[in-house]
Amino acid sequence: MCGDWDIENKSEPTHAIFYRSCNFHCEYCNNDFHENETYKDYSFDEFVFIVSSLMKYGNRFKFTGGEATNNPCLAEALRAVKQLGGYTFL
Repeated sequence: MCGDWDIENKSEPTHAIFYRSCNFHCEYCNNDFHENETYKDYSFDEFVFIVSSLMKYGNRFKFTGGEATNNPCLAEALRAVKQLGGYTFL
């Protein structure tokens, strides 16, 4: 669990932010769809716009993947969500 999430309010929607790349090849991983080119690249401004648009549906955002920590823009994206009033989980 993320330390800044209110555990008592478990029913609030959580938005998933996928980063498709992964440098692991775990035998148990069922996320083989990450190999497909099905993800859209977007600018940071588009990211901020989408996150701000999603806030009305819930302010929790889970960064996942692939391997989210490989994303070179991860720190900037986490900060943007927090600045918009969201909570993050990695």
